[in-house]
Amino acid sequence: AASDLAFALANSGFYKEAEKLLQECLATRRKLLGPTDPLVLMSLEGLAVTLQNQGDLKRAESCLREVLATRRQIFSPSAPGVAAATENLASVLQDEDDGPEAEKLYREALAIDTKTFGSSGYETAITMNDLADLLVDLERYPEAESYARQSDAVFARLFGQDHAYSVISSDRLALILAHENKFAEADALETATVAHAAKVFGDQNATMAKYFGHFGLIKEDEGQLGPARDLLKRAYSLAQRSESGGARANAALWWGGFLMHRRQYAEALP
Repeated sequence: AASDLAFALANSGFYKEAEKLLQECLATRRKLLGPTDPLVLMSLEGLAVTLQNQGDLKRAESCLREVLATRRQIFSPSAPGVAAATENLASVLQDEDDGPEAEKLYREALAIDTKTFGSSGYETAITMNDLADLLVDLERYPEAESYARQSDAVFARLFGQDHAYSVISSDRLALILAHENKFAEADALETATVAHAAKVFGDQNATMAKYFGHFGLIKEDEGQLGPARDLLKRAYSLAQRSESGGARANAALWWGGFLMHRRQYAEALP
């Protein structure tokens, strides 16, 4: 019950309160069940996520290294639980800007997932997406494109195009293509992605701010400033309905940056 409340608090953004409960739950479970019990590892993973969301990356890394070491001790090296723990640790290391170590771990997780679920498995596609994100951070766009294309094809086959996973994956691929100056393909893909996203979320839903914003950035990079302006302004407007401070901040940055770059200071955000 305490752990359920902690996860509910974390999902609502009350990270400090969630952290306190998870630490109490972890201490109790360690004492009663021992350090290798699955419930102890679950508490460690939940605490790590809460710490990561607060930017306390070193403590999150410590929790996840313990989880990974324990699962490697208990399970075979190719067990799905090992892959999940490996990928979770890679995510924190990516946030810490430790690209080489994060890449090594993502590739280890991908190898396990591919062996366990096949190259067209859902879990494999998730890991390929995460690896693609890291490769974008490292500005290795051709490699990122390859993994993004593979995962996008898997999600489309499993769920169809009108599904949140497929929308997120296609959006990522379009942005990668734009980084590579493949604007014709990026533009066509993001046009389709926005249409599918509108079916999934509703075209007036605040979630659409992300997709209108990304499409606007692609148009801006293409030099199509009129469409870029309309899309970024729409993204900013929709984002004001979002409960996510990050979504509102991103949309404000995109729209304000567009205006400032065009020296349209009167409309630029404060």
